[in-house]
Amino acid sequence: MILGLGVAGLRATHASWLAREVGSVASCAGWIARACVLAGALALVSRARGHIAASPGWARPARGAFYAGVSYLAALCLAPFDGSVAVMWAVAAGGLFVLGLALADAWSEARPRLVRSVDVVLANVCLSLAGLELGLTLLGAVTHMPLLALEGDDRGRSVWEWRRGVPGSEHLGFPFNAWGDYDGPPRVLPAESCSVVSIGDSFAVGVVPLPYHFTSVAEANGDCDVYNMGASSVGPPEYLYMLRERAITLDPDAVVVNLYLFNDAYDVERLPADRPPWIARDRRRVYRVGERLLSWSRERAATGRPVGAAPAGRSGSSIEERFPWVLDPMREEPTFSAEAYLTLQTEYAWRVLRPHLPEWEDFVAVLSEMIEVAGARLLFTLIPAEPQVEDDLWAEVQRRAEGPLERDGIQRRVREWLAARGVPVLDLLPVLRAAEPLSDGRRHVFHLRDTHLNARGNALAGRALARFLEEHVRP
Repeated sequence: MILGLGVAGLRATHASWLAREVGSVASCAGWIARACVLAGALALVSRARGHIAASPGWARPARGAFYAGVSYLAALCLAPFDGSVAVMWAVAAGGLFVLGLALADAWSEARPRLVRSVDVVLANVCLSLAGLELGLTLLGAVTHMPLLALEGDDRGRSVWEWRRGVPGSEHLGFPFNAWGDYDGPPRVLPAESCSVVSIGDSFAVGVVPLPYHFTSVAEANGDCDVYNMGASSVGPPEYLYMLRERAITLDPDAVVVNLYLFNDAYDVERLPADRPPWIARDRRRVYRVGERLLSWSRERAATGRPVGAAPAGRSGSSIEERFPWVLDPMREEPTFSAEAYLTLQTEYAWRVLRPHLPEWEDFVAVLSEMIEVAGARLLFTLIPAEPQVEDDLWAEVQRRAEGPLERDGIQRRVREWLAARGVPVLDLLPVLRAAEPLSDGRRHVFHLRDTHLNARGNALAGRALARFLEEHVRP
C-alpha cells in the first residue's frame, strides 16, 4: 500500500519526467500504483482477520521501510540512470518490504536467531551507508572539497581547482603558470593582435614538452597567439567553468574547446530539472567519492604514477636529450601494460561508440551552454582515440567489445549537431589517419600504450589547428 501511494505520488509530481524517461512504463505507473494499494489493503484486511500475525507497534514496519529505501537507492547506483529500471527497482523494493512484513512474525517465532542476525546485519549496513552519506554531505558543505563535488554544486570550479597544475611546478621541463596552466603567463593582447584560448583536459597538459604541444605548433605555423588552458581529469562541466570564468576574461578573438570524445561524451551526467534529485546516483556522495577514488587508483596502479603525471625524462642539457622520444616515437616507453591498455580502450569504446549513447542529451546540453556563453567566438576540436586511428588496435577492441560499435559514429554525431547550430569544428580523426605509417606499419601518433598524442601527433594536430584558425578567426 505504501509503495502504491509512493508510485502514485511520483506520477503526480513528476509526470513529465516519467513520460520522457520511463516511456511505456509511465503509462502503467497508475496501474502499478493501484495494484500495490490494493495488495496493501488486502494485507491489512488479512491481518485484521488474524490470517497474518500483527507486528508489535510501528518499529518493524519503520525498520523495513528504512531497509527498503536504502536498498532502492543503492540499487540505482548499479548503472547509469534508466527510468524503466528505476520503476522496476521501486516495485522490487516495495515487494520485499510487503513480503518481509507479512512473514516477519512467523519467521520470528520459527527462527528467532536467524531473524535477529539478519536484522542486525541490515541495520548496520543501512545505517553505515546513510551515516556515511550524511557525513560526506556535511563535510562537503563545510569544506567544499573537490573530491566531494556533485553536479549542481559548482562541480566545474571545484574539480578544476583540484586538478589544475601547481603554479611554478615543472612539467617536462617547463613550469605551470600562475593559473596552473601549461603555458606562459595569462595575457590580454592588444586589439590588433589575433588571440585564441584553447581549453582542454589532460590533452592540454599533454605528455610532450611545451614547445612540442599542439598549441605551440599552431602558434609557430599561424598568426594567432594560442593560450593553452586546461587540467588533467576534467570534463565538459569544467570546460564550461574555464570558458565562463577564465577564458572570456582574456577577451580572445576565439575560444577553442578540445573534446576528447572517448571520455568527454559521457562525463556529463547532469540532473534534468524535472527529475527528482534523490533518484540520480550522481547526487549521492558515497557513490561519487567511491567512483573517483577507484578510477584514480586503477589508473595509478596501471601506470605506476599519479593520474596525469608525465613520462619520466633523462639527464641532458636540451629538451631532446632529456626526452629523446619527441624525435623518435620508436623510443617511447609504454604508459600502460598491454592488457590494461586494451581493457581501458575497450571500456571507453563500448561506452561511447555504441549506436545509443545514454548521456547524449546531457552532453549536448553542456555544449549548448558553452555556445550561449561564447557565441560566435566558440570553436571546437574533436580529438579521436587511438583505436579510431590504428586499424590493428581497432580490430582487437572490436573483438573484445560486448556488441557492435560505430568506429566514427560519435564524431559524426557531434559534427552534425554543431553544424546545425553554425559552430565551426575541426575533426582531427582524418588528420591523424592520414599520417604516414612508420616501418612497423603503424602511424604512431599516440604515445606508446597511452591515450595522449605524442610529439608526432601534436605536430599534425597543431598544423591542422593553425589552418583552422586561419579560416575561422579574422578570415
